[in-house]
Amino acid sequence: MKELLTATTDRSKRRAVDHWLFFREQTDAESAATSLRVEQYQVDVMEQKNREWLVLARKRMVPTPDEIAALAEVLKSLAARHYGRYDGWQIQLED
Repeated sequence: MKELLTATTDRSKRRAVDHWLFFREQTDAESAATSLRVEQYQVDVMEQKNREWLVLARKRMVPTPDEIAALAEVLKSLAARHYGRYDGWQIQLED
């Protein structure tokens, strides 16, 4: 991860970082989304074809390896508390 972040981003530039969380129940997805909005994430909740609910959480930040790793752990825990799963992240390279 460190090599990827170093090679592909200006380390001082704020980027949009997207995180995916999935839930079986809409109420769990909405509850997780509320928690994320309190933490200043932009959040979309969408029903998927497989009948799961996607919570797409976006936050603008300077994406350092340590910060991304820490956020991933926090989001894994948040997803688990709401009976869901964290499925990873992606950095938006173009703004």
